[in-house]
Amino acid sequence: MKQAVVSSVIGVAALVAAATSSRGAGYVYFDNYAASPWWPVMYSTDPAVVPPGRAGQGVESTFHANLLYTLGSGNPTQDLGLDIPIAVNYEGYTTLPDMAGVWMTGWLFPGPLVRIPDYVSGSITFTFEAWETTGPYGGATYADSQLRGSLTWTEWNLGVMEIDAGYFNYMPGPIVVALVPEPSTLGTIICGAVTFLFRYGRRKDH
Repeated sequence: MKQAVVSSVIGVAALVAAATSSRGAGYVYFDNYAASPWWPVMYSTDPAVVPPGRAGQGVESTFHANLLYTLGSGNPTQDLGLDIPIAVNYEGYTTLPDMAGVWMTGWLFPGPLVRIPDYVSGSITFTFEAWETTGPYGGATYADSQLRGSLTWTEWNLGVMEIDAGYFNYMPGPIVVALVPEPSTLGTIICGAVTFLFRYGRRKDH
C-alpha cells in the first residue's frame, strides 16, 4: 500500500516538475514518508517528557515543520523559513496505512519541493525541526513552542534540476519531540541550585 501511494505522488510530482525545471540550485522533497528509510515525527518514548498517553506515538496535524541546512557538514544555520503542517492530505487520508502497526501519524506527506538556492554539488546537512503550534505547549515558531524536537543528518547529493529532485536517503532515525522547560522555569531551577550550593558552602565553612 505504501509503495502504491508513494508511486502515485512521485508520478504527479515529476510531471509538474518537468514543466517548471530550472538549473542553478539543489532540489529535494521535504517529505519523511517517501524518504528511504522512512521515519516519523513522534513523541518521546519517555512518558515523563510528553503529554499523558502520547509516549511513542506519531504526532498530530497541529505540529508544523521547518528545514534548515548548511552546505557540506556542520551545524545547519540557513533557515528556509518553512511552516508546514505535519498532516496527510492525499486522497482523503487522515492517517497513512501500512505502518507496520506502529506509526499511523507523524508524516509530512506529500511534502513540498524545496529549493536550495546556493547548492551546486556534494554533501549537504539538514536539520528537520518539528513543533507543536496549539494548546498549552504550542508556539508560533520552533523557538516559541514548549513541545518540539529536531533531527540533523547529512545527505550526500541533491538533484540540481526540479525534475531530478529526490527524497531524503540518509535520515538516521525518527524526529523525536519532547517537552522543554520555559526559560523562566529553567532560570528558577538554576537560581535555586546556585542558592543551595552557596548556603551549603557557607555551612561547611562554619
